[in-house]
Amino acid sequence: MEPREQEQIRRNMRAFEAALEAGMTGKLGPELPESALLALDGSDQDEIGLDLMIHCVRTFGLRVFLLPAVPSQSEAADPDREALDAALRRFEEAGLEASGLLDASPEAYHRFSRALSSCEADWFVLPCPFGHDLGELRSRTLGTSVEVPLVRGDRPILVVRGPVVSPEQALFHPHVILRENLPESSAEALRLGLGLLASAAETPDLRVTFLLPEESEPGPIHERDWSPPDPDLRAALGPTGASLFHRLRETRPDLAWTAAVRRPSTLHPERSRVGGRLHLLPAPRMEDGVEALLQHFLLHTLDPVLVVPAPQRGS
Repeated sequence: MEPREQEQIRRNMRAFEAALEAGMTGKLGPELPESALLALDGSDQDEIGLDLMIHCVRTFGLRVFLLPAVPSQSEAADPDREALDAALRRFEEAGLEASGLLDASPEAYHRFSRALSSCEADWFVLPCPFGHDLGELRSRTLGTSVEVPLVRGDRPILVVRGPVVSPEQALFHPHVILRENLPESSAEALRLGLGLLASAAETPDLRVTFLLPEESEPGPIHERDWSPPDPDLRAALGPTGASLFHRLRETRPDLAWTAAVRRPSTLHPERSRVGGRLHLLPAPRMEDGVEALLQHFLLHTLDPVLVVPAPQRGS
């Protein structure tokens, strides 16, 4: 690589330092959720969400709440009760526990809102497209029942899409996207990704994508492998972010790393070769619908995506 290209990469990396450091201020370390609400819609995605949640319960003791919201066109006499009973049996068969919630509201979002307030779940797990098997709509639409929680959401939303061959592979080989213009939600996405890695039973690996603004200074953008304490990586993450990585490195010396620099137009959510990789994607505050980048990413991946919102004002 030419010296000029190396210097361009260093300048791009250092663009993250001030922003991520601002977002990291006051953050103490890797984080894991204590509880999650899993919505059930009677689609193929229910089994995928259940597999992921069962593995989280086994691995780090996640408390899971189950909320059925099966569309009214279901042929079952009581589709919500039927879906809930089937999901609870999955946990019982695994020797684990989950809590069931029922709500008679005809609007899925009203059920979601009340259940989230009731159980105070840290994560919301949502099939997408809601109420349909993935093959029916695929990349055409997210659906209102997904879009409204994304726009109004005040907590991470795990969007479940296509089949996941192995929950371990998906959860413990995460892809964390860091967005220069979203320092606080990027910091939270990083902390959650590191929390998952710290709890991994198998050899974990981490993929990080630094997402520059589309209008950023032109120059070569290269994908490359990094190993701490690479100065470019430290510059990108800032002192607090580098400290989190160092702490995880001490805990998991077997951790493998891959890092890349991208612009939004080159961020393509290709399906991971390991059978489904969890993507952690920071999201901005949204008032006029789902952000175009977020919508494109969700519609063009089969992998699960954890959408990490911006912190609420005053929180």
